[in-house]
Amino acid sequence: MNKLTIYISAVTLVILLAVSARFWAVSGELQAVSTRIEQQTQQFNQTLSKEVQTVSGELKAVGAKVEQQTLLFNRALGKELLVQLPPDVEGAIKEVEDQLRTESKWPTAAATVQQLNERLTGTLDKLPPWAQEELLPRLLPRRWEINALWILANAPPKDLDGLSSYVRTVETHVSSKPTGSSDEIAKRLAARREDAEKSLTAAERAVAIEAANRAIKERKNLETAFRLVAAYEDEEAKKLVTQLNQILLSRTIIDAIDGLRAELKSYETLTDAALRAYAVARANQATMDLRLRAKSANLADAALNARLDELEKTVAADIVDANKKLLARDAEKSMRYQVWALNQIKQVRTYSAIKEFEIKKIASAVDRNNPMSAAITQAKKTAGETLRKEMIERLAPIDQRVLDEAVSQWFRKVYQQRFADLDETEQLAVVTGFATTVKKLPD
Repeated sequence: MNKLTIYISAVTLVILLAVSARFWAVSGELQAVSTRIEQQTQQFNQTLSKEVQTVSGELKAVGAKVEQQTLLFNRALGKELLVQLPPDVEGAIKEVEDQLRTESKWPTAAATVQQLNERLTGTLDKLPPWAQEELLPRLLPRRWEINALWILANAPPKDLDGLSSYVRTVETHVSSKPTGSSDEIAKRLAARREDAEKSLTAAERAVAIEAANRAIKERKNLETAFRLVAAYEDEEAKKLVTQLNQILLSRTIIDAIDGLRAELKSYETLTDAALRAYAVARANQATMDLRLRAKSANLADAALNARLDELEKTVAADIVDANKKLLARDAEKSMRYQVWALNQIKQVRTYSAIKEFEIKKIASAVDRNNPMSAAITQAKKTAGETLRKEMIERLAPIDQRVLDEAVSQWFRKVYQQRFADLDETEQLAVVTGFATTVKKLPD
């Protein structure tokens, strides 16, 4: 092989290598372009698909709105039309209805009940208000059932106020059960209400027992505690009622003792002895009533008994003092009455003294000295009449029952002497006068 041939072969090889390299470079560029075109095509197809779906959804929404507006227009015209729910709304409502209709599918946890309620609420929110109104007879039982399941899913509160509110809520929900709702759910709710009421009763009793024990210990809020615990009939409650009643009764009696002591203090200013004696006697009666109440209730209160003893001593001392003053007053009245009665008796003249006085008034000495004269006869008659008047005026008002013995004897002596000097006519007049005259009393 000559040099030319070798040279030509080398040149050819170089050319072939250069062409091959260029070919592969062009091939890579074509592959990259093809890949880009394919990616762009896919992106375009995806974008187009999304836009088609969006437009389709918008068209469905517009169709639904048109349908709803048509139904609303016809409803406004008074036409009876059935609500045509969108398929997705109808399907969602049926799923909820199916779940509530099947006991095994009932949610038992609060979270799942909440989810069920949110699902139904979210579905109904897609409908206009008037459509929701039309569906009310269908949806009202479901709403009631979901609320009932929510109540059943939540445990009753432990505190008294919360438990009381819970019982009212359950009671209200049970009583508001609509037609077409689940009887089984209603039965479970009623059982829950019964259990909650028992728990509430137990909680209320516990509070009442605690309040009673605290009131007995602290001697505070006794009336409130008594009202609370008195509603229960068990032995513990009855025992506490008895204790509270005794404490309240003791306090009542102590207050009454303090009131009586204040009254007794005020009686000291009474100047009327009889009025003060009456007031003290009434206080003594009230004291005995308090003693009887304490005894009847078997009050074993040492402080109370000590106060009663002290009050009784005070009342007894006041009674003695009041009676002394009353006796002194009565004695003074009696003395004044005896003096008055004696003065009355002294003023009744004898018949002879009155006759002598009347004879002296005769003008004629002859008639005056002639026992058989008409003037003397008239003087005797006038003396009898005058004596009768004086006896009735002076002696008849005297109450012989209140006279001392000495004064009474003197009264009887004077009466008998003067009465004997009268003729029968005048004596009868005296007796009549004594019988009809009102007696004057020491007062």
